[in-house]
Amino acid sequence: MADFVQCGCLPFAAADDSPHVTLRLNGGLIGLAQRRAWLVRWKAALRPPSIA
Repeated sequence: MADFVQCGCLPFAAADDSPHVTLRLNGGLIGLAQRRAWLVRWKAALRPPSIA
């Protein structure tokens, strides 16, 4: 997590900007597809339950 913060990823992560997070962490776009897939999974898992 420290690397994530030190690399300046927080503003990009807050905006769901996966390409810029990947560039900051890796210096390239390696792993971008996986990072996007995980973002979708985490957002679904962390979404508050609907009240019917």
